[in-house]
Amino acid sequence: MRPKNLFLCLRFQTISSRLFFEKRFYGIQKSSADEEEFDKLNIMPRMFVKGDREPLAKREALRPQLTPRYNRMPVDQDWNSVWPTAKMFNPSAVPLPVHMGKLKTVSGPKPPPGKFANPELMKVPNFLHLAPPAIKKHCDAIRKFCTPWPQALTDEMCDKYFPLEVITSDYCHASPTIREPKARIITIRIKLSSLDLDYHAKDKLKRILQHRYDPKTDLITIVADKCPLKSQNIDYAKYLLTACFFEAWKTESWESEKEQSDWETFFWEKSPSKASLINYFKKTFQNFNEENFLEKDTVKDYSKSVKNLFDKEENDELLEDYRKNVEKLLFDERL
Repeated sequence: MRPKNLFLCLRFQTISSRLFFEKRFYGIQKSSADEEEFDKLNIMPRMFVKGDREPLAKREALRPQLTPRYNRMPVDQDWNSVWPTAKMFNPSAVPLPVHMGKLKTVSGPKPPPGKFANPELMKVPNFLHLAPPAIKKHCDAIRKFCTPWPQALTDEMCDKYFPLEVITSDYCHASPTIREPKARIITIRIKLSSLDLDYHAKDKLKRILQHRYDPKTDLITIVADKCPLKSQNIDYAKYLLTACFFEAWKTESWESEKEQSDWETFFWEKSPSKASLINYFKKTFQNFNEENFLEKDTVKDYSKSVKNLFDKEENDELLEDYRKNVEKLLFDERL
């Protein structure tokens, strides 16, 4: 067969196959009334015609209905695999009756809406990925990178060698910015007894600090929030503590002019009570030694009872203690 005839034969077969396909799938039908008219063309194939399918309600009824996921969750499931990271609230994955929001109606307030179709639960960030089992799993994963706390380092040793305590706060939430204004606020705490101060410096430091010193716990607390950064506030709080420390050691000229009425507490060593007691025993005993006399326990108890009468509110117990110490002091033969 010549090549030209072969080409015509293949072209005829291709056109015939195409017409057969169109008649079968696109429904080309000839009119019985008049064969000379154009064939009728159905745009939708017969297999996709609406009348050939079953109703949707019937198909839905035949489809098996699955139990909701939150009802199929076992009690001992691995919650970390259900909620591994932070994400938006999904009611079908939370097997808890969560309620949030407030409904106002004409008849009065109603109970908060449930978890389904509740936009309030989707607005706020949740911490379902930080459940106790998930936190324990994370801690176990990083435990190999940590070292145990030294057993010999007790709380007393920490207070001795690390007296300054710095308290900071970090915030984690879902928002357009990671900056939290409250994260800049810091607090430093230190015990007054850990500072190298004499009585005058301690008393002056208490007056400078005012409400920042707690006499019950002996703690100095300084809160700083003036600077925009956390590190800047830490440096600023340390500077304030250092400035107060050196200011407390200064002695002004007018401080030596304080009289007994200006004392913040009663000083028995500077009081007329001590001078009168020494003069009395000097006149009573010829070989009187003042240094040995002041070291006796009877004299120390007497000085404490006098100090308590001035510093504390007077009551029968203090008066009885003062009477007993005076009797011991006057009638003790060892003096």
